[in-house]
Amino acid sequence: MNETERDRSVDTLMSIFDLKIHRALQLEKGISARVFYWYDKKTDVRQFRVLNRKLSNEIQSRITTWLTENVSEHEVIARLVANEMDADRMCPEGGMR
Repeated sequence: MNETERDRSVDTLMSIFDLKIHRALQLEKGISARVFYWYDKKTDVRQFRVLNRKLSNEIQSRITTWLTENVSEHEVIARLVANEMDADRMCPEGGMR
């Protein structure tokens, strides 16, 4: 596969993935959450939504904020392996960026 074949334009993307997060939010213990992501180039919408109702609204908000601030490219989500994201691997210094 050459560079041209790898580079493709995405106009819309909807994805549900599992997120593991701990140090990136400086939490006492790690948590897992299922996250919905919607991207629409035409309307300039990029939105995350935590689907785990067992998590407090505060934690859901912190997760959504972290994702919005740290996952700026929709290609990151399009390339997820097994629809799993480890936030701590994306943020090796162990804190929010």
